[in-house]
Amino acid sequence: MPSLPAGNWQPSVSRDMPSRMKAAVKAEDHRIAVYGRFIDATLFRPDIASGKHPVPGILLLHEAFGVTSQIKEDAKELAGLGYGVLVPDLYSETGAARYCIRQFITEAGMKNRSGNPALQELFHVLDYLETLPCIDRERIGAVGMCLTGGFILHLARRPELKAPVIFHHSLGLAGAGVSPRAAAQVQHTIQGHYVTNDLFCPKARQEALRDLLGDKLDYHLYPGAKHGLRSVDRNTRAGQEAWEKTKAFFAEHLAG
Repeated sequence: MPSLPAGNWQPSVSRDMPSRMKAAVKAEDHRIAVYGRFIDATLFRPDIASGKHPVPGILLLHEAFGVTSQIKEDAKELAGLGYGVLVPDLYSETGAARYCIRQFITEAGMKNRSGNPALQELFHVLDYLETLPCIDRERIGAVGMCLTGGFILHLARRPELKAPVIFHHSLGLAGAGVSPRAAAQVQHTIQGHYVTNDLFCPKARQEALRDLLGDKLDYHLYPGAKHGLRSVDRNTRAGQEAWEKTKAFFAEHLAG
């Protein structure tokens, strides 16, 4: 899929993070112009990242709860490991209710179609991440959760997205949650984390995606865990195991 033009942005404000990684990690506020609105975002990056020392980039997408403190914690941890992590607030201007409702009542959203306006915005945000001087645009990863998990299945069509990760995917009512045509365009292995009894991403959808992607899905199942491996279940053994596998996946595919 051809890239959309990079979004406009206002000058960012750099601020130190009040954490144990304060000396290593900085956060910058960004404002990304998309179709008819702005998306506020924060870039968490190693303090040494610059145009002369670009680092791999990760697009970290929040689930239905929005940009919570947990999302920020994950972004800071990844930045401390040497990645530039862009966290967009998809509810900017639009609001949480309006954004979520649109995904679950429109045909494009419900069926996780390529023409979904929200998905097109995310392609725009991914383009924006790749324009940042501190980011190595040839080494990009992404994480999607529940609401945004299905979007990763489409973003993974981009060749530079070498490490796409999904924690469940709730969009897509039929079959695998994504069309065979879109799945055929996936460029690299997708790591997927799932639970057994999941109302939002049932077993039938998981199995259909496995059949569709074959070896391009690095599938992990956590029996007994709850939907929300990076939120409500993040501090459980399953949640921690999934996160360690995610970091190992990034290290394998984005290193060097």
